[in-house]
Amino acid sequence: MQGFEKVMWNFTEASHGKGAPDGVGGALKNLADRIVSYGTSIPDANTLFEQLKLNSSVRLFKITEEDINKSAELVPPSLKAVPGTMRIHQVSQFKTTQLEVNSLRVIQTREVSCICGCACGCFHPKEFHFREEVNVESEPVLEVGKWVLVEYETELFPGTITQIEGEQYEVREKTNSTFPL
Repeated sequence: MQGFEKVMWNFTEASHGKGAPDGVGGALKNLADRIVSYGTSIPDANTLFEQLKLNSSVRLFKITEEDINKSAELVPPSLKAVPGTMRIHQVSQFKTTQLEVNSLRVIQTREVSCICGCACGCFHPKEFHFREEVNVESEPVLEVGKWVLVEYETELFPGTITQIEGEQYEVREKTNSTFPL
């Protein structure tokens, strides 16, 4: 957690001017309105970007589809979504030795914000666990009850693992016949 012991983020409703980004966004929107009212046409996002850059001291950055795709490639495909995201008003995380040893990241979420501390029980916090790094190229974990596809005498058969002993697996085919993997 970059040296921090506790991290807390509170979310507020959008469009109520609660922070600097809302004020800057509102000022840029007003500037765009003035540019149009003085006779300049703004038919697309590129023109809007260029006009705002010319007429404002705000540092603007254009995010292209290519930039978004590059960023999307950095997100592990196994990353799980936090349940109930739209209802969450507070996310907090706290550092513990056990969490670091297991290389897990645990966050607490609340539908109502609390300011007394990250690890308190106010307003029924929910915990969400996810692994920081998952090697998606590693071998799948085989366990009893898992469905597998088995190649037996050059044919493929779907089935479930019924027994594991050392490196030996017993699989029950959908037709209830068993054969070793």
